[in-house]
Amino acid sequence: MSASIQHDPRGTITSRVPRLENGETLTRPEFERRYTAMSGVSAELIEGKVYLASRVSYRDHGKPNAYIVTLLGLYESVTPGCESCTNGSVRLDLDNMPQPDALLRLSTECGGQSSISSDDYVEGAPELCVEISNTSSSIDLNEKLRSYRRNGVREYLVHRTHDRSVDFFRLIEMRPGFGPIKRIGHRQTVIDDDDMKTRTVARQRGQRALIA
Repeated sequence: MSASIQHDPRGTITSRVPRLENGETLTRPEFERRYTAMSGVSAELIEGKVYLASRVSYRDHGKPNAYIVTLLGLYESVTPGCESCTNGSVRLDLDNMPQPDALLRLSTECGGQSSISSDDYVEGAPELCVEISNTSSSIDLNEKLRSYRRNGVREYLVHRTHDRSVDFFRLIEMRPGFGPIKRIGHRQTVIDDDDMKTRTVARQRGQRALIA
């Protein structure tokens, strides 16, 4: 296993920190320790598993990400107490430190559920998280969705650029450990409050049809 070398302010080598490896299982504190010791790397911790970012394409990620950031920036400019951010790491819990492509949060003074730490990270659940999903849909719509739901992210938007679709999730109820999320838009997933069974609702020719 490769390692990064840490130095004290005088330049003396103090320790060797193992590098992050894609797919390994870590706690968030250990993930942060290794992440801080590395440079030129973008990574997330989702449900205790490390994900190293792949290269970012122009049309399928960079361009749509710019549109989303512009939209959220405009929303922030006309909404007092609302703050937008792009590619900022979020301390959700001991197993999760995602880095959403964009987010919106209410400031603490305006009743927001997240805060900014002394070392300048978002702590707690933002009100909205956005992912531009080209090659990461399986993660964004499964492990990441569950971690956002459990930690109380109010709204979650996934733009699947490879099939030009948008999934929008809204937290409709909070319970200990989980909260149902409803997907709205082109396709809906409704999670029943009682037995958490999933049904899919599709729009066909302007009418809704229930698909078993």
